[in-house]
Amino acid sequence: MRTLVLNAGYEPLAVVTFRRALVLVLTGKASVVAEDDEPIVGPSEILGRPSVILLNRYVKIPYRHDVAATRRGVLRRDNHLCAYCGRTASTIDHVMPRSRGGADTWENLVACCLTLQQRQGGQDPGQPGLVPARRAPAAAGSPVADQGVGEACAAVERVPHGEGCVSEPGPRFDAVVLAGGRSSRLGGVPKAGLLLDGETLLHRTCAVLDQAARIVVVGPVPGGIAASLPGTPSFVREEPPFAGPAAAVVAGFAALDPGRSPWCAVVACDMPRLGELLPLLLAEASADTRASLVAVDDGRDQPLAALYRSADLAASIGAVLARGSADNLSMRSLLATVRSRPVPVPRGTTYDVDTWNDARALGVDVP
Repeated sequence: MRTLVLNAGYEPLAVVTFRRALVLVLTGKASVVAEDDEPIVGPSEILGRPSVILLNRYVKIPYRHDVAATRRGVLRRDNHLCAYCGRTASTIDHVMPRSRGGADTWENLVACCLTLQQRQGGQDPGQPGLVPARRAPAAAGSPVADQGVGEACAAVERVPHGEGCVSEPGPRFDAVVLAGGRSSRLGGVPKAGLLLDGETLLHRTCAVLDQAARIVVVGPVPGGIAASLPGTPSFVREEPPFAGPAAAVVAGFAALDPGRSPWCAVVACDMPRLGELLPLLLAEASADTRASLVAVDDGRDQPLAALYRSADLAASIGAVLARGSADNLSMRSLLATVRSRPVPVPRGTTYDVDTWNDARALGVDVP
């Protein structure tokens, strides 16, 4: 349950947990504007569960006059729906291509599915099928001006944090994506390039990880689409190639140095349901920072569906490399000294594509 916080002037300011909102109300710093239907039952009294609160003191926020257009902001504005065909969008597109003078503005950017983005390229936007079905609105001077409460809740996450701001960002993390296996049971077909709903599995994975500070893909650079991948990932290879997942994790993690984030997500590129998994791990990391988090799916630990404390992962990798190499090492051996906590996830959340039967079961296109 989340609560919308309004500034004293009634403009949306932040979104916090209802517990944080209740503390603000009980300490006299805010008043309840709206309550949820389900009350909070305490040992001695029953309290309303606030859904919207109003700060009693105005908090000055250094709003920018012009809000820069961002990929994440455009996708949220367009509800992750392609402006051309209405399908699910995971990237953005310039209505007037940059090669023809199109600018990176809210008016010229729309959400787009990968299929139509590649189809448009630098073509004339007036051609049939390349005209957005809906107009891209401009952003007002304030990030939350002229928006409903639901949209404001999304927009407020982009508001710069000023003094006294009470927003609660998620944990800062980097991501290492493993995408360079042999795919032996797929006849050598690279998993990263398999298609699901018109998008490659690598593209979908990077789209889910777009909120990461940095993304490193361990695997070959995909021809022609690397520049269009969400999150602008960098690419590295383990040496020698195909030395196993542990060696790939070591190579990817090393590429994040220096300046690593406190957390590091380690995932395989062929998990179509990563979008369901990642929020669960991030929520657990926000609640308890004392241990790394490993997804447990159907009773099995999944070390390649995990959120590791970077300091612990660095120490464990350092201990392994001090003894020799990580080539062909098991993930269990690589992570031997990492203190981790299991996170049960819905069954199938970590299912990946090892065989063509797996691909069919997950809805992945089969040649």
